[in-house]
Amino acid sequence: MYLEERIEQVERQNATTARAVADLTVDVRVIRRDMTEGFKQVNTRLDNLEADVSILKQDVSILKQDVSELKQDVGTIKQTLQLVLTYLHEKLP
Repeated sequence: MYLEERIEQVERQNATTARAVADLTVDVRVIRRDMTEGFKQVNTRLDNLEADVSILKQDVSILKQDVSELKQDVGTIKQTLQLVLTYLHEKLP
């Protein structure tokens, strides 16, 4: 009798263990799926950020060029004003 009871007990434990392993397997699959989806979302966000940074770099380059042109224009204006002042000093008593 004892042996039969022990066999039944082991079979119940095996069934419980099998259910636990199946549950864990499902949990691991869900975790892996969630991680994969999370990584996809992070990668998408990183791609978007890289695109935004690229656009910002282009904008900064354009702004630098605009500043350079403005500096040249200011230099030209200064030269013109200097010529006007020199002319006025010569013509005015």
